[in-house]
Amino acid sequence: ALNKRVLALGGAKNHLVALDDCDVDMAAQDIVASFAGCCGQRCMAAPALLVVGENQPLMDAVLAKASALRPGTERGQVGAVIDQASVERIHRYISEAEAGGATILLDGRSWTAEAEAGNWVG
Repeated sequence: ALNKRVLALGGAKNHLVALDDCDVDMAAQDIVASFAGCCGQRCMAAPALLVVGENQPLMDAVLAKASALRPGTERGQVGAVIDQASVERIHRYISEAEAGGATILLDGRSWTAEAEAGNWVG
């Protein structure tokens, strides 16, 4: 009614909240582990982060840690998503966000072409 955007998620997904006095390195590590673990395809993955106040150091730390992620099956790497339909859906979500005016700070769509055989999205 008020023409406002809202992000309302159901199901078992969790949301993260970072307060302005958080330990930046610890919070950044936990945030990245949440969305990168199991490629975000688990109930404990956090699809939304609410940062209370201005906290550019936290955002910079999350971006740096996420930029260091690589596709693979070794400890600390990000595994493939479940199937090609998931790859296509994730690519569509990113493209729709970009078309809607979102700024893509780290684009993992290139993993699909760069990584070995499998269903990869960074």
